[in-house]
Amino acid sequence: MSTPVIQTHQLCKSFGSFQAVHNLNLTVKAGHIYGFLGPNGAGKSTTIRMLLGLIRPTAGHIEIFGTSLQSNRIPILRQIGSMVEAPSYYGHLTANENLQVSCKLLGLPQTEIDRVLEIVRLISSRHKLVKAFSLGMKQRLGIAQALLGSPKLLILDEPTNGLDPAGIHEIRALIQRLPQESDITILLSSHLLSEMELMASDLGIIHQGRLIFQGSIQSLRDKGKSELRLKAYPSEKATRLLEEIGLRTWLRNDQIILQNQQIDPASINQFLIHHHIEVSHLSQYHDSLEDIFLTLTGKEPQP
Repeated sequence: MSTPVIQTHQLCKSFGSFQAVHNLNLTVKAGHIYGFLGPNGAGKSTTIRMLLGLIRPTAGHIEIFGTSLQSNRIPILRQIGSMVEAPSYYGHLTANENLQVSCKLLGLPQTEIDRVLEIVRLISSRHKLVKAFSLGMKQRLGIAQALLGSPKLLILDEPTNGLDPAGIHEIRALIQRLPQESDITILLSSHLLSEMELMASDLGIIHQGRLIFQGSIQSLRDKGKSELRLKAYPSEKATRLLEEIGLRTWLRNDQIILQNQQIDPASINQFLIHHHIEVSHLSQYHDSLEDIFLTLTGKEPQP
């Protein structure tokens, strides 16, 4: 098993009496897109700032590329690209000129400019003033800056924030292809579960500074409930027959509910009809990821 790209151990950060992050244990695998999800104010940005060495943890330990960030800060940070909040650029300069400035600051060859502009598909707009860019193009330019020097890890904080649907689609498509095309691991922060579901292979959910879930999208789905909902007449007889074959049932409004049981709807329908029960409605319901997220964060999903 390969060494995780990011691993935190009991990571904490307090600001006075306020504990922004509490005993956080993140594990980000190489080559994955890790979705770091939580409501606004949950501790995502504070965690990212600690990972980038911008603020010091109050307690705990950070390992990146299997090495302590505290004792190897500069060599590690040279292998990380990041875009935190809005990208930094000069509106009166072209995309090419902005990247020239970044290359000079980083001591990188100018050949890097064409490489990163090709990746984010802005090569045809390289001589256009950035102030004339759409917000989505500005975000892609910010990602291009983060990709200078071929980092092994890319950290993006809310990269689709404020974008229209077309801009969101552009950024999503770019992020999805980066791990394979550029051999890079991505930690992606967002408060939008719908976006994480489309992009991330793994999720970490933070709430009030605590990691309340970490794992694959499928393992999060497995935390939800599933139901078989049916209307049958006479309902009393249908309920009795279902319970006689070992199924737990209860009534909700005028529906019979079977929950979290490995049952085949077609078999249930056939069984009831065979016993002269009239089935007028039969449907399966599964909790959405949003329902599961709301439950984990202590909010009640809508019925």
